[in-house]
Amino acid sequence: MENSKLKVKDLVNIGVFVVIYFLILGISSMTFVFLGMTMVKSTLALLCFALAPFVTGIILGTPVILLMAKLQKPWGFFTFGILSPILLWLSGHNSFIPAIGGILLAAIAEFVLYLGKYKSFKAMLIAYACYNIWTMLPLADILFVRAKRVKMIQKMGLALVNNVFTTPNVLLILMFALVGGLLGALLGKKMLKKYFTKAGIL
Repeated sequence: MENSKLKVKDLVNIGVFVVIYFLILGISSMTFVFLGMTMVKSTLALLCFALAPFVTGIILGTPVILLMAKLQKPWGFFTFGILSPILLWLSGHNSFIPAIGGILLAAIAEFVLYLGKYKSFKAMLIAYACYNIWTMLPLADILFVRAKRVKMIQKMGLALVNNVFTTPNVLLILMFALVGGLLGALLGKKMLKKYFTKAGIL
């Protein structure tokens, strides 16, 4: 039981990975979001917004899967998973939706990993794909939070925002986030194949 508890070394690893994750998340997602805001056609704008969580999920798949493989302990991923949504909220994202949603998705991912006894790649695949959904929640804000929608209208115009940020389109962006997470996890497994063998991950 003692080996299943998080130790100082584990917490340090989690902290390092959170920094890496949050920096890459910010650079990758905001690149596509800013690009989307420059588009004049709704189809291209929607594509850019959908690519934000999709590409981010692929890029971050390897480091997150590596962290899962290194920890293999209860509450390890949950501890990691809640920090980025909280950091986003503390950094000035006034809406609570991404923070609460991120914490809930981290809990779901932790539960999936628990079912896989923290050694199943299938569990890691599902857990990461579910968790990556939180990366599109700041965009969902524009649909549900009036203040965010007003700010986006000021930047993109009323017609474009009304065409892009609809319920079906937000669900489409969610699906892009889910698929990006799946592809990112698969890429992570391929890149970490030798490490997975040594760690006894099935």
